[in-house]
Amino acid sequence: KSIDAERVRQLASELPSMTHITSLNLSFNLIGDDGACAIANALASNSVLTVLTLCSNSIKADGAQALGMALASN
Repeated sequence: KSIDAERVRQLASELPSMTHITSLNLSFNLIGDDGACAIANALASNSVLTVLTLCSNSIKADGAQALGMALASN
């Protein structure tokens, strides 16, 4: 079963406390812009994650921009 934006928002809310996870692969899911923005917001509070893979998730310009801004400031 694919992970959708709602499930990614749940994951993103826990991401800041997941200080042992350095790599996260969420490829080939249904994350979309909403999920990408949730992940971007979570990245602001997590400096441990060093690899994030989001291939084939229907992420468009808004999600990509949010992720880019989060990565630039992290």
